[in-house]
Amino acid sequence: MFSLPSELEAFQTKVRTFARERIAPVAAEIDLIAEYPKAIHQLLVREGYLRIVSAPASGSTRFLARAILIEELAYASAAVSMIPMVNELGCTPIQLFGTNSQKAQILEGVASGTQFASYGLTEPQAGSDVAALECKAERTGKDWIVTGEKSWICNVRQPGFCVVFARTGASDTRDALSAFIVPTDDKGFEVISAEPTLGLRGSPTYNFRLNGVRVPADRVLGNPGDGFRIAMMTLNHTRPAVAAQALGIARAAYDAALEHARTRRTFGRPLIDHQAVGFMLADMHMRIRATRHLVYEANLLLGERIGGDPVASSTAKCFASDTAMQVVVDAVQIFGGDGYSKNHPVERFFRDAKVTQIYEGTNQIQRMVIARKLATTTSVGH
Repeated sequence: MFSLPSELEAFQTKVRTFARERIAPVAAEIDLIAEYPKAIHQLLVREGYLRIVSAPASGSTRFLARAILIEELAYASAAVSMIPMVNELGCTPIQLFGTNSQKAQILEGVASGTQFASYGLTEPQAGSDVAALECKAERTGKDWIVTGEKSWICNVRQPGFCVVFARTGASDTRDALSAFIVPTDDKGFEVISAEPTLGLRGSPTYNFRLNGVRVPADRVLGNPGDGFRIAMMTLNHTRPAVAAQALGIARAAYDAALEHARTRRTFGRPLIDHQAVGFMLADMHMRIRATRHLVYEANLLLGERIGGDPVASSTAKCFASDTAMQVVVDAVQIFGGDGYSKNHPVERFFRDAKVTQIYEGTNQIQRMVIARKLATTTSVGH
């Protein structure tokens, strides 16, 4: 069993109690209403939980605390776990590459709940292929004029900023991309539509257009041309958070299925006593235990060295999300017809789990990252 430091065990207990007492009772309502849960956001702010994800991206336990927070929130509501996840996704480029002035202007606002952070990478024709971005930024004097569209972006209807990636060079190469800090209330920043998503319905996702938004030079992250490196290092830091979210969803589905299998009787005995069901639960148990080790390892590595281990991050994200999807599918099967009903939470777990295999790099992309490493290494863990 993975052993946590004593202070993180206490933190885990605190977050778990909070999530099950304050979040779980309203999780179904959040999913049904399909609106951003502003009251829950403020509750997380008051508990200091957004300060964890807006803190400096370093420290031996910082990322492990982040993983625990997201895992326990996702156990109660995957949509609520998106609140720290999305804000961290927007904060991480600034934590890693921002100037002291940029950090001072932005990060405390996220921690205090007065600003929302978002991450504008994906476009209608460019998701996994980051180098194919079409959004453009042209220099005019000391400023930049940014034009283009972004899709599948959270938080842009809230007051705050979006880290926008745009092409600043004529070529299609990686060094032609740059990153900009763009306030969501800037003139020319236009939210054009919302995506009616399958799951995570309490975390609305939008498409927006940049209609010649003027960005001062002091809002460039790093140097012009650093965009691809900023994007990849950011995702390396946040993919273990997706893994933690997937772990939380998987645990919730497993616990629900286990309780159902113990209490539901068929053919004169508990459902779990039927070998077909017992073996399904055994497989779920094994996958979740393995996932926990991968998730915690990847987060620990981030705390031990800047950049962590890209392969560990991809491995954790890929394995955890595949595990979550398999576990929720089996949980629905164990519940039978009831599992297909919105009266039971496993239906919501099923819808929420799927996107963990897709966003922040599809699992096919994660396998590409791992496979490339295999060409230069001789054993697992090196």
